[in-house]
Amino acid sequence: MFRSILIISLALFLLLLGCAPAQRKDVLTEDQMVDLMMDFYLREARLKDVRVGEDSGAILFNHFRKLYNDRHLTQDTLIDESLRYYLADPVLLNRIYDRLIDSLALKEQKAGGSKPPVSQ
Repeated sequence: MFRSILIISLALFLLLLGCAPAQRKDVLTEDQMVDLMMDFYLREARLKDVRVGEDSGAILFNHFRKLYNDRHLTQDTLIDESLRYYLADPVLLNRIYDRLIDSLALKEQKAGGSKPPVSQ
């Protein structure tokens, strides 16, 4: 009897494990997306403080995107595909935004409520 329950439990566990969604290899992980979005939001805030025109802002934003790519060894196509993937799944996107908000709030709290320093 115990052996039958154990076999059935193991079979159900393996079935549920097999049904878990696998992380796609061609997109950034949720952690990487949170990091990417936090980096972009902080840099966007810095650009607003500089008060540059739209054209100059776009040039600077593209520069920041290249810095992110270089720092994290990613490519624009990977970022674009990741954005499409997460935008298509509201549950995942909501989870990422919840984590992003928590990360930004923690960063602000550590900075004592002030804006983070400008860095390259």
